[in-house]
Amino acid sequence: MYLLCIFGNLIIIVVVWAAPRLHTPMYFFLCNLSTLDMAYVSSIIPKLLDSQITGNNRISFTSCCTQLFMSVVCLTTEFLLLSSMAFDRYVAICVPLKYPIIMNKNACIILSITPWTFGTFNSLLYIFLISNLSFCNSKDISHFYCETKAVLRASCSDIKHVNIVIVSEGFAIGFIAFGMILTSYVFIISSILKIKTSSRRLKIFSSCSSHLTVVLLFCGSSLSVYMNPDSEDSTELDIMLSLLYVAVVPALNPLVYSLRNKDTKDTVTRLQEIQVADGTYLASLDIEALYTNIRHNLGIQAVQSYLNTKGTQFHNHNEFILTLLRFLLTHNYFLFKDQFYLQSNGTAMGSKCAPNYANLFLGWWEDTIVFTDGHELFTKHILFWGRFIDDVLILWDGTESLFHEFVKSLNDNDIGMAFTSEIHSSTLTFLDLRISLLPGGRVSTEVYRKPTSTNTFLQWDSYHPTPLKKGIPIGQYIRARRNCSDDSEFQKECSTLYERFLQRGYPKKTLHRAYKRALNTKRTDLLKPQMRSQSTVIRCVGTFDSRHREVSNILQKHWHVLKVDTDLKEILSDRPQITYRRGRNLKDHLVHSFYNPDPIKLTWLSTSVVGCYPCGRCSFCPLVQKSKFFTNPLNQRRYEIRQFINCQTKGIIYIAICPCQKLYVGKTVQEFRKRICQHISSINTKKDTPISRHVRFHHSGNPNCLKFWGICKKSLGPRRGNLDRVLYQEEARWIYRLESLNPKELNEGFTFTSFL
Repeated sequence: MYLLCIFGNLIIIVVVWAAPRLHTPMYFFLCNLSTLDMAYVSSIIPKLLDSQITGNNRISFTSCCTQLFMSVVCLTTEFLLLSSMAFDRYVAICVPLKYPIIMNKNACIILSITPWTFGTFNSLLYIFLISNLSFCNSKDISHFYCETKAVLRASCSDIKHVNIVIVSEGFAIGFIAFGMILTSYVFIISSILKIKTSSRRLKIFSSCSSHLTVVLLFCGSSLSVYMNPDSEDSTELDIMLSLLYVAVVPALNPLVYSLRNKDTKDTVTRLQEIQVADGTYLASLDIEALYTNIRHNLGIQAVQSYLNTKGTQFHNHNEFILTLLRFLLTHNYFLFKDQFYLQSNGTAMGSKCAPNYANLFLGWWEDTIVFTDGHELFTKHILFWGRFIDDVLILWDGTESLFHEFVKSLNDNDIGMAFTSEIHSSTLTFLDLRISLLPGGRVSTEVYRKPTSTNTFLQWDSYHPTPLKKGIPIGQYIRARRNCSDDSEFQKECSTLYERFLQRGYPKKTLHRAYKRALNTKRTDLLKPQMRSQSTVIRCVGTFDSRHREVSNILQKHWHVLKVDTDLKEILSDRPQITYRRGRNLKDHLVHSFYNPDPIKLTWLSTSVVGCYPCGRCSFCPLVQKSKFFTNPLNQRRYEIRQFINCQTKGIIYIAICPCQKLYVGKTVQEFRKRICQHISSINTKKDTPISRHVRFHHSGNPNCLKFWGICKKSLGPRRGNLDRVLYQEEARWIYRLESLNPKELNEGFTFTSFL
C-alpha cells in the first residue's frame, strides 16, 4: 500500500507537470495534495514496516517527536488544503465566468501556502506542549506510530490542560475547515440542482465528486479520532481509524482523482499519441493579392483539370461551366473616376465564385508545382501542410535557412504569384489562432486577437432582433471552446469575452447561459465536419426594420390562411420562419464605393432651386403647381420638395389632387407632362382608371380640375439598373406615407412585389 501511495501520487504530479492543459488551479491543488500524502505516509509507514519485518519496535524520543511533528503538519495542512480545493470548486461552478479572475496565480499560491504555514506552526505548538511533559518509567506507546493521544497516554504528567488545548485547537481547525467545505458544497449542490438537464447536472457534479469522496473519508476518520473522549475502550478504534486516514486515504487519492475525472484519462491518452520531434518549426505562407493575380488561362486550366476528374459523361456540362466562367472573368468591368475599366487579370474579390475559383487554382498549384520532384528537397521536410484559401500553415522539420530557400524557389515562378512567409520555433499566429509548440512536441492552440482590435460587439440596446443578439455570445464562446486546446486558455478567453460583452451592455444571465452551453459542448464534437442541413422549410426573407415585430405578428396571425391552400399546405411549416437581411446602417448612408475626387462645382449658371415648377413652354403648365412644398389633405401635414422638378423632368413621383381633396400618388419614367397628358386622355376617353373614374363621377369629367405636383425625382447610379423598379419602390413608400389607398384616397392595387 505504501508503494501504491507513492507511485500513484508521483504519477499524478508527473502527468500534471507534463500536460499544459492541466495547468489549472484544480490540478495545482491536487499536486499539493499528492505531495502532502507522500510526505504523510513517508513519515509513518517506513518505520511501521521496519518494526513489522525486524521486530524492532523501539523509537527514540527525538525520532518520536519528529514523527509527531510531521504527522500533525500533514494532518492540519490536509484539512485546510481540502478547504481551499472546495473553494476552488465553488468558484468554478457557482461563478464560472469570474473563475480566471478570482482563481488567478497569486490566489492559488496564497491558498496553497497558507495551509502549509498554518500546519507548521500548529505542529510546533504540539511539540512544545509534549516536550515539557514527563514520561517517568512508562515507555510504551499503544499505537503503531507516535500519535498525539497515544503519546499523551504514556506521560505521567497532568495532561488535563494539554488535552483541553488539543481538543479546542482540533475543533477550531477540524470543524471550521469542515464547515467551510460543507458551506461550499451547499452552494455547489444548489447551483447544480438549478440545471435543467440531468446529463449536464451529472457532468458538472462529476468534476467535484472526487474531492467530496476524499473529504468524507479523511475528515470523517480523523475527526472521529480526535473528537472521541479518551478511554481504554477507544484505543483499538482509534488505531483502526488512524490507519484509515494515515495509509488508506493517501493510497486511494490517486485512484479516486483519476478514475472519477475524465480529464486525467484524456490526458494520459494524449501522452501516448505521436508527437512532433524537437527542432520542428511553425511556419506560414501568405499569397500576396491572390484574387487579382490569377491569370485567366491558368485559372480556367486549373478548374478544367478538376472538372475532368468527374468523367467524360459530364463533358457538355463541364464545357458549359467553363464557358460561363470564361465569360465572367473576361467581362468584369469596374468604375473609377467616372471611367469604366476592364479587369484583364484575376477575378473580382466580391464575386460569389471568387473563393471557389481561387481554391481550385491553388489546389492545382499545389499538385503541379509544390509537391513535385522539383521541390522534393524541400517538401520532404513538411510534416503538415494546411491551407485556408491563400493562407498556408506548415510544420517544418528542416532548418530555418532551408525554409527560406523553399520560399525563394516558390517565388521564382512564371505564373505571377508572390509569397511572404514567417517561421518560428515556438509560437505563430495564423488567422484567428495563436499556435504553440510545447515541450514534448505537442501543438496547442488558443484564440488570437490583434493588439489593435477594438470592442466591436453589437450593442445590446440596438434595435436588432433579440435572438440575434443572444446568438452573438453563444457564437463567441463556442469559438473559444473550439480554438482553445487547453482548458486554462479557454477559461482565460471566456473571462476576456465576459468583460467585453459587459462593456457593450449584455445581461449577465445571457452571458452565463452562453458560457455554460460552450462549456458543456465537447471540443471534439466542435472539430468534427458539420454537415449542412437539407431543410425544405420555406422562409420569409426580408430586410430588417424596427417594425419587425409587427410584421412577425401579422404573419403569425394570418399564417393559417396560406395553409388552407392544398398545394401550399404540403410545403409550408406550421409556423412562419422569418429571416432578416441586414438593414441599411450609417455606414451604408455615409460611405460609397465609388471614388469621386472632383465634386461638381456650381457656377453662376448653376441653380440650387428646389421645388415643383411649370416649364412655361407647354399646354399642361396650368395644371402643374408652382411650390416648394405640398400638403397632405388627409392630415394637413406639410412635406418639402427637395429637388428641382418641372414639366419636362423624367423619372419622378407625383401627386394629383382634385377639388374634393382626394389624392393620388403615381410614378413615371417619361416626362412629367406626358404622364399628365395620359391622365387627361383617360378622362376624355372614359378609360377605367382611378383618376378617370373619380373625375367623371364627381367632377363632371372636367380634367382641368386636377392639380399636379412633382414631389420626388429618382435616378440611377453609375452602375445603372432598373429605373422603373426603383420608381415602383419609391411610389409604394409614398402611398404608405400619405395613406393614399382607396377608400380614403384614390390609389388602388397596391402591392409589395417591387421589393421582392
